[in-house]
Amino acid sequence: GSDRMKWTLLVIAFFTITLAIDPDHPVDASDCEPPVLHDKPILHYFNGRGRAEVIRLLLAEAQVDYEDHRIAREEWSVLKESGKLPFNQLPAYELPDGTIFAQSLAIARYIAKGNGLAGGTNREQAKVDMIVDACTDLSMEIRNGKTDEDKKASIPKWFNRLTLLVQSDYFLGNQFTLADAFFYDRFFSIRTQFPEEIEGKYSVLEALVKRVESRPRIAAWIAQRPQTPF
Repeated sequence: GSDRMKWTLLVIAFFTITLAIDPDHPVDASDCEPPVLHDKPILHYFNGRGRAEVIRLLLAEAQVDYEDHRIAREEWSVLKESGKLPFNQLPAYELPDGTIFAQSLAIARYIAKGNGLAGGTNREQAKVDMIVDACTDLSMEIRNGKTDEDKKASIPKWFNRLTLLVQSDYFLGNQFTLADAFFYDRFFSIRTQFPEEIEGKYSVLEALVKRVESRPRIAAWIAQRPQTPF
């Protein structure tokens, strides 16, 4: 009765599975891998440093072979309408399989974590994130300042505290990380805007910045990158 029915169902299931397998094409783990659409990742951004430059610095340091896709104005409207971008914002980082990440910090952290530039331990990673977030707050304060005096007042408030967080060569001792690349980019922007508030006033931070831009791979990128107004 019931036992014979169970055995009958098991035999039917066995032959169904066996017949479904193509002997000329055995199942392989690679069959489940996403398709490759590009031979290397693509960084989509405008023709400027802006929010993409930290990402480019990290890619240079990590020796990642990528396409630096600089979008013209007429191309931007087409790209927005394509539905390709998660939030219709740039920068966007496209992996070879077509996966696209948005948000500049998310992209920077993805690259840093994948290339040993995010800190080795949970504690180190927290410090890196803390410094990145502090630099973001500093930038927001300067941007939101009603007058130049308000903007300038934010610099010593944050720079004096950041100075205390430098350990030896970098924020994590002798270990170059996203924190150093991010601070370098912020320092560069603030020094361009308010040079008189920076020059000669923060020797520890200026030394860190010089170390960052003197790293061979980063120095090579800075020397060859397009000269743009922003």
